[in-house]
Amino acid sequence: EIQECRRESLLERSNQSLQLELDSLEKNLILQEEKLKKEHHEIEQLRLQMQEERLNNETALQSTSQLNFQLEEQHKNLVLEEEQHKFAMLNSSCASNRVKFTTVNSFHPSNRASE
Repeated sequence: EIQECRRESLLERSNQSLQLELDSLEKNLILQEEKLKKEHHEIEQLRLQMQEERLNNETALQSTSQLNFQLEEQHKNLVLEEEQHKFAMLNSSCASNRVKFTTVNSFHPSNRASE
């Protein structure tokens, strides 16, 4: 009977020890779950921030591309205007030279002799 009492006592202590270990493991599990939830939340926040940054970058790229296109169009128009201005100046210069040539020729002595 004494031996059985000792055995029961030993089993009770062992049971208590196992129960304490189980309680400790459960607490650790709860802490790990909380930590995991927190990290998951942080990862989700980072994912959302990255998504927002990507959208902002895409918008900026589209704006830059559109601005670049507009600048290229303005450049083409300026070049065209410059060429048209040069052509107009050249035509004006040629017309002026024709008038001068005609005027000079009309006063040239060889042209007067034929009159």
